[in-house]
Amino acid sequence: MPEDKGKMMSVARTKQSAITLLDALGPEVLNAFLPGVGLAFKLGEILTKHAWEFHVDRRNARIDEFHQTLLYGTDKKDFESFLSKPFSIEDYYNLLDSAVHDQEDAKIPIYSRFFRALIEQTVPQKYKIHLIKALKELSCSDLDLLREVYVSSKHDFVKEGGRNKQMREIMETADPIKSYSVQTLLRLGFIRLTGQRFGDTKGTPTPTDVLEAFMNAAVDQDELTPEAIGKKAWKQIGFVFIVIPDTEKYNDLMVLLKRTLTDLSIRSLIVPVQKGEPHVNLRISAGLIVCLDAKAGEKGSAMSSFMNHPQIKNRKIIKILLSASPDGAGFDPLPDLPALASFNFVSLDSYETQKFAEFVRESVDAAE
Repeated sequence: MPEDKGKMMSVARTKQSAITLLDALGPEVLNAFLPGVGLAFKLGEILTKHAWEFHVDRRNARIDEFHQTLLYGTDKKDFESFLSKPFSIEDYYNLLDSAVHDQEDAKIPIYSRFFRALIEQTVPQKYKIHLIKALKELSCSDLDLLREVYVSSKHDFVKEGGRNKQMREIMETADPIKSYSVQTLLRLGFIRLTGQRFGDTKGTPTPTDVLEAFMNAAVDQDELTPEAIGKKAWKQIGFVFIVIPDTEKYNDLMVLLKRTLTDLSIRSLIVPVQKGEPHVNLRISAGLIVCLDAKAGEKGSAMSSFMNHPQIKNRKIIKILLSASPDGAGFDPLPDLPALASFNFVSLDSYETQKFAEFVRESVDAAE
C-alpha cells in the first residue's frame, strides 16, 4: 500500500474507536508546518479525507451486516422459498438507507429483521409505514425500554408486585434519559395510559397492538425473556398452597418454605388449618405442601378434618413431617393420605431443604 494511502486508512478500517489530531496529521506533517493558518488548512484537508473514508467504510460494513442478518438462520429447505418472495423495493430502500445513516450501529440488525418480516408479510399492513418511520426515530435506549415494557407486560416478576405495578414503575422513573424514552413511546403509540382520572396525567401504561406488531417483527424472541432484561418471572403453574397447622408455632418453617419456593420462582400462599370450609378455594392450587405434626392424626383434629375435605381429592400433595417416631425418623400421622413425596423436617438439624427444593424443581420442570 502506498505510504500516503496508508496514512489515510479510515478509523473504521483500523478498528480504532477514537483518534487524536496528532494521529490524523502524522509526525511528518506536524513537523513540516508551524502552528497557524497553514497547519489549520492541512488539518482540515486531512480530517475531511478521514471523514470520507470513515463514511465509505461504515456504509459498506452496514450494508454487509444488513444483508447477512437478513439471511441468517434461514433453514435450507426454506431458503429458496424465502428468496422467491416478492417485496417492495421502496420498503427495502427506505430501511437500508435508514440503517446506513443511523447514528447507532447496534440498530442495524433491527432494521434487517424488520425488513425480513415485511418480506414474510407478518407486519400488519396498517402499521407498516408508521413502524418504518418510528424505527428510524427510535434510539437504542428507546428500544431497550420497548423490550422492558413488552416483557413486563407479559410476565409477573418475582417479588415485584404484579404487572400493573411493574409498568407504573417504568413510567415513574427518575432517570431523565429513560423519562424521555417513555414520552417517545407514548408519542409513537407503542404504549398508552389507562385508568386516568380527569385532569390526572398519571395512569397505568398499557402496551398497544403497535408495540406487539413491532416486537414480533423486529426483535429476536430470545431477547424477549425476563432473563434478557435481568429479571426472574414466576413459574406459570399458579400458587402452591402451604397448609400450616399453627402459623405462630411454625413461623420459622413457614418462612423457610416460602423462601425456598420463591427462590424456585414459585408463588405460594399460606393456608392456616381450620375446621369447616377452607378460606381459599383449594381447587385452584397447583399443589399442596401439607405440614403434619403429631396432632394431625388425632381423631377429629383440625388437620384431619381439613385433609378430608372434598377439595383435597386429586390434589398433588407433598408432606412435610414435623414429628418424630421413636427411632427419630419422620412420623407420618396420615399414612393413608396419598402424596408425591414426604420430607423429614423434624428439627432444624434434619431439615431436608435441599432435597425438598430439588424435588419441587424437577416436578415443576416436568409439568412445564
